[in-house]
Amino acid sequence: MLHPSLHPVLSIGFYPLAPRNLDAIISDLASSVKATGVHDPISITRVDGELLCFKGVRTLQAAKAAGIELIPGIVYEGVTEQEILIRIAGNVLHTKSHNAFEKYRLLKNVQAKYGITKNVELAKLLFIPEPRVTKLLRLDNLSEENRTAAELRKLGSELLYYLASRPKAEHAKLIEESKKTRCKVFVKTYSHTRTPTVKKSVRQEHFATGRPDVAKLDLQPLKKATPEQVAEMLDDTASAVRKYAEQGLEWKEIWAGVNLELRLKYGKVVQHA
Repeated sequence: MLHPSLHPVLSIGFYPLAPRNLDAIISDLASSVKATGVHDPISITRVDGELLCFKGVRTLQAAKAAGIELIPGIVYEGVTEQEILIRIAGNVLHTKSHNAFEKYRLLKNVQAKYGITKNVELAKLLFIPEPRVTKLLRLDNLSEENRTAAELRKLGSELLYYLASRPKAEHAKLIEESKKTRCKVFVKTYSHTRTPTVKKSVRQEHFATGRPDVAKLDLQPLKKATPEQVAEMLDDTASAVRKYAEQGLEWKEIWAGVNLELRLKYGKVVQHA
């Protein structure tokens, strides 16, 4: 069993494929590290005699920024490059602490290093489903401005996925509207054995999406909406669901797009609950 030991912070570098955060993101973590120290060991490997961190990269970045001298770490000797890559992928792709853009950036780094052009080959190398690779690589469609905002964590993952599915010309407007509008139509999925229902006993037929689920909309925020507006909104929702389902998007992406479209159209009607 491997045990952690203390290592000089300045003697540890960063493994090339491990994604790093901008200094602006690390500043808060650096303040915490300076006040309380580092308790969880980072993971290190040795490449040509040099110690490189491949897991706990942000912690190491924060320790360097905070001026910490020693940091606990576990050194993994004799591991292959692919084993390290799989560990990095597991840490980045399967945890909520990394946003969609950081996961996308890892895939692009791997593509560049190994010259991979096919999504299926990338999925096999990292032992992850191909649809997930395809979903992340859609972020190629982001503009440079949005990439910078994503790196600064100013854009959420669901919004990034939605923007990637829309023309770049619409991005600025969609982002601005998402900032202005606080209201939200809450959407949940239920078994197809249930009948979709909404507040005030307003009913709508099952959405013809070709999916096994149907939707239940909580229209509690629509306190000032007229019955005609509610009916129109349900029709727009069904139409939007069909449109995004035909693009092969997952449910989370579908509802993110539907919610944003409804906010754009009904922002003055929908009231924050």
